[in-house]
Parts: sequence; structure tokens; C-alpha cells
Amino acid sequence: MSKFKNVIIFVVILALAFVGYSIFVNKGNTSSSSSLTSAMTGAVVNPVSTDQTGTGSTTGQEFLNTLLGIQNIKLNASVFDSASFLSLQDYTTTLIPEPSGRPNPFAPIDSFVQAPVVNSSTSIVTTLPVTSSLKFNAVLNGSTTSTDVNATRWFEYGTTTDMGSKTPEVSVGGVAGSFHQTAAGLTRLTTYYFKAAIKVGDVVTYGEVLTFKTN
Repeated sequence: MSKFKNVIIFVVILALAFVGYSIFVNKGNTSSSSSLTSAMTGAVVNPVSTDQTGTGSTTGQEFLNTLLGIQNIKLNASVFDSASFLSLQDYTTTLIPEPSGRPNPFAPIDSFVQAPVVNSSTSIVTTLPVTSSLKFNAVLNGSTTSTDVNATRWFEYGTTTDMGSKTPEVSVGGVAGSFHQTAAGLTRLTTYYFKAAIKVGDVVTYGEVLTFKTN
């Protein structure tokens, strides 16, 4: 509360100094000084003798002398009990971190470049239905048109469309056609989602998502 009072006192003194400076520069008349002095109700001022025979500049000097003579300002503390003051609220909120593009923004740009994903509508890989679904494993099938010797392919699977599990990446070997891998460690009587994937260079392409259910 005392800090808030000090802020109010500082603002009042600053405003008075600004008005006084304006009067001094513009050589205001004596009536302006009188009205400002009367507005300073509650201020304790040490009398300062001034030359009363001057004109506008003397009036400005008188006002500055009045400001210099202020020892303290008495404020009406009832303002702190008013409904307006009591209704003030702290709107400080915790900022939500924005998503980060890279784990380490100071690392070289190429360090965290993720492989782009190609839409399945232009896919060079196709997901095919499972040919065998047992209690704890299933044979996943797919096909690709890629003959790139550096291409690798695999399957992703899981109990939701987020998948979460994948088979090992295997080289295509430069031969297009169908391929399959076994997903093991499954749960009985559970529906699984899966899709075929192929990576050529830095580009990863996914086939459509299919489902199967274990026995």
C-alpha cells in the first residue's frame, strides 16, 4: 500500500512540475498561479520570499519556489477504501509456451530437419489387408512402386490411429512389388490400425490406414 501511495505522490509532483514549467515558459498571468496554489490543498509549504513587482516571469519563478518549498503532501487515504480501488484485480496469467520448431534453436539448421511426409493420395506405397491374424501376431502387407536402391520400408501399427509401434526398416533393394512383415506381441481380441510406409531419400510416404482384429 505504501508503494502505491508513493507512486501517487510522484505523479502529483510530476504533474505540478509540468504545469509550473508551462507557466514559466508561456509567462502565464498571476491568476493562473493563484488557482494552482489553491489546488494544492493539504500541501505543507515553506514560505519563500519572492519579488512581487515582476511580471509573467516573476509569476513563474514564484510557482517554482512554491514547488521547491514543498516538504510533504497529505493525501486523503479514503481513496484506498473506495469501491473502485477495491475492485482492482490482478490479471497476471501464466504464459503458455509456444510450440518449438526445433528442440535446440542454437543447433545447426540441418541438425533437426524432419523428413517430409507425402500425402497418401500421391503415394508410391499401398497398404494391403493382413493375410494372417492370430492371437498375438499378424502378417502385415503392402506394396510399392519404388525401385530406388536406397529406399527402405516398414509398417506402423497400434490400437489407435496414432499407431505408436513400427516394424524394423528393411531395404527395398531396388525391386518394386509387394512386401510383408510380422507384427508380434499383440493383444488378443483387439482391433489394430496399421499402414505401410516407405522412405526414399529424406521423403517418407505412407499408405492408407487399414484395420485388423486379433483372435
